[in-house]
Amino acid sequence: MHELSTNSPKNVTTKIHRSREVISRKWVAYQELTNSEANCSQRVAARILKIPRSTFQGWNESQAQNDELDRFFNSPVGAEALHRIISAVHFVIQYRNCGSRSLQEFLKLSQLENWVAHSTGAVHNFAARFEKEIVAFGKEQRHALAKGMPKRKIALSEDETFHMGRPCLVAIELISNFILVEQYAEQRRAKDWNLATNEALDGLNVEILSSTIDGGTALMAHVKKELKVEHSPDLFHVQQDLSRATAGPLKAQEREMEKELEKEQKKLARVIEKHGGSSEIAQEAKRTRDLRAYGLKVRMTRREEVKASIKGMGQDYHPIDLATGEWQSPEMVKGKLEARTEKVEVAARETELADNCLKKIAKAKEQIAPMISYLTYFFLLLKQFIEEQNLTPESERFFREVLIPLEYLEWVFTKTPTKERKALVPILEKLRAKAREGPLQSMERENLQKKAAEVARWFQRSSSCVEGRNGVLDMKHHGAHRLSSNRLGALTVVHNFHVQRPDGTTPGERFFQKKHGKLFETVMRRVPMLGKPRNSQALRAFIAA
Repeated sequence: MHELSTNSPKNVTTKIHRSREVISRKWVAYQELTNSEANCSQRVAARILKIPRSTFQGWNESQAQNDELDRFFNSPVGAEALHRIISAVHFVIQYRNCGSRSLQEFLKLSQLENWVAHSTGAVHNFAARFEKEIVAFGKEQRHALAKGMPKRKIALSEDETFHMGRPCLVAIELISNFILVEQYAEQRRAKDWNLATNEALDGLNVEILSSTIDGGTALMAHVKKELKVEHSPDLFHVQQDLSRATAGPLKAQEREMEKELEKEQKKLARVIEKHGGSSEIAQEAKRTRDLRAYGLKVRMTRREEVKASIKGMGQDYHPIDLATGEWQSPEMVKGKLEARTEKVEVAARETELADNCLKKIAKAKEQIAPMISYLTYFFLLLKQFIEEQNLTPESERFFREVLIPLEYLEWVFTKTPTKERKALVPILEKLRAKAREGPLQSMERENLQKKAAEVARWFQRSSSCVEGRNGVLDMKHHGAHRLSSNRLGALTVVHNFHVQRPDGTTPGERFFQKKHGKLFETVMRRVPMLGKPRNSQALRAFIAA
């Protein structure tokens, strides 16, 4: 039986991949050979063209279902035009600059300049109209979606960036990633922030719960006095201060000891060569070498411990203990954070770091108090939310002890590096099993899970979305040399109503919890096509033919 299956005469057909150009030419030739005048059968035509008849039959079925545009791009001329257009788009986007000149270059490389106006004035006017319509679309959608918007409790992240000395104020809703504020201001004072946020929130049915900021005095005054909410210190800036205070100096001490060890190693080799390995002077050189090696090991271990302590703050600063999946009180979190910073401070004093390093460590330690204050505030919000749900004691316990921790850890899991996810898997599986075996029916459990997911995301400890957006704006500003208010507004609208997550939703859909119009399709319909070129040999030849 084994021999029969091994020596089976069945042939394996290798799939042949043909380019669009080859397919279009073969298809045209096949049609010419099989028409009534040529008097050639399909089988003979397939043999002449050296392509299976079944392949032509498949092409025939697909051609029958295509519209005129598809038939054009399946023709030899259309396939070549499509290839040129795609190549030109890739070349200009990947390797050239941005702006109207790049559009002109694309028209030239794709040879579309023979069919549409490509002068500087025509392209500039087209780009200006396109940008204007994008901004108009954003205003229309915001006004339409704000009507009947369900009440939402949101968390903000606010920061500023600078373009040519001008501050650009940026505020993003953290849960949906919707940009509420993105505009230039005269300065970055508290009143500038107040004016910008009040204008952005006008007509929106939202309640701001907190704002994650970097600790600037103007932003702090804006959050405390105008928004009247608790601010969330950015954990990244706390860790950054500690890293800046310790990473460089400790590494420098480590490199210095490496040089000392290398020096003693060479000295020992010379002594052994001159006096022998068993001599007294050689033994003394060995002891000195071993002492330097021990000193290097101590310094390397200390630096790694400090690095682990700083990184560990990200593991500790959670309302849910990542090791157990259970709630941890603000006092527990405070103890963990203080232990981490104490280890960093002890290492800094032992190694006699400079005063400016100690000041950075002290600055980071000062942020522990507001971090714990924000965590306490989150627990108060959570308590108030649960009371508003009017749940039975059993459902309330299930909601608090299972659903919220589950949704929080699911959210944390997506943000955790792949190598560190293994530790969370057993805890997640345990909570998922409890959720399936809970006291609620499926519909009621799904409803509570949605609410649990919303509540879990109220705890925000990072302004990374704003930092990332500032980086995007800096690149746009660098590429265009300047960003006008209209261009900045258009970039905001594209982010809010066009950019999608893997689930297919835009920030606008997630923020307003409604579907909105399609940005590109709407703007394309509103902006007229570029006109015909004034002088085009290709166009005149085409008309004459």
